[in-house]
This record gives sequence, structure tokens and C-alpha cells, in this order.
Amino acid sequence: MVGLSGKNGSGEKYFYYAHKKKSFVCHITRVKADDLHTLILKSFRNLVTNPNWFESLVNKAIQSGALQKPEKEVLLGELKSQIRDLSQQAENLLNILQNSPTDQKSKLMQERLSVLETHILRLEEQKRQLVEQIELVGSFSRSDFEDFHGF
Repeated sequence: MVGLSGKNGSGEKYFYYAHKKKSFVCHITRVKADDLHTLILKSFRNLVTNPNWFESLVNKAIQSGALQKPEKEVLLGELKSQIRDLSQQAENLLNILQNSPTDQKSKLMQERLSVLETHILRLEEQKRQLVEQIELVGSFSRSDFEDFHGF
């Protein structure tokens, strides 16, 4: 359904909702906009003022965070491992560079070292963001929601 408007015989504008194309699936032809808006607001008000609804919403939010936290912690462990491995590779290349004469090999190793350092920086940023997410998810408890609705 789409919102439409029209004018009555006295020139007053009115608003309604109707199907764009005639359909045999739905028997509703037109609905006054005011009636539909009132119905939607009434239904939403009933939903929001229902303490059971709010309780279930809080439970879902807390469970969702609890389910996401272990996955994020596993990912954090993998990122730390990758950073550790890349840091070791970078350190090994740096040691080789310090002990080798300046030639084509050392230039290639310097380039490789630069790539590794860039990769390490990206992983460190991902790690920082993931730690923030884990801290945020772990910081919610039921008491955080008590101000929103009287339990």
C-alpha cells in the first residue's frame, strides 16, 4: 500500500492508503490515513507499556551479547596470534637486513618488512576495535535497563 491524497467535493484535502495496483489477494481497497495512524499508535503504545514485552526485549539483548562475546574472544585470540607471528617475521627480516650488505636482496627484504609492518598495523586496529566490542558487550547487565522501564 502507498500513501495517497485527494480532494473531496468541497476542496478539502484528505489522505489515505491504497494499493498501487489492483490485487485479488487483498480485499482492502482504501484506508483513511488518520484511522491507520491511530491504530498503529494504539498498537505500539499497548506493546511498549506491556512489561512482559520489555522484559523479553531486555532478555534478548543480554542473550545476544552473551552469545556474541565468546565468538569475539576467539577472533581476538586469532588476531593476537597473527600479530605475534607477523611481528616475529618482521623481527627476523630486520635481523637479516642488519647483517647483510646493501644489494637487491636487502631491498626486497626491506619491501617485505614494510608490507609486514603495514599488515601488523591493520591487525592491531582490528584488535583494538574487537576489544572495544567485547568490552561493550560484556558491560551490559539487567540493571542497565532498569531506568527505562519499571521492573
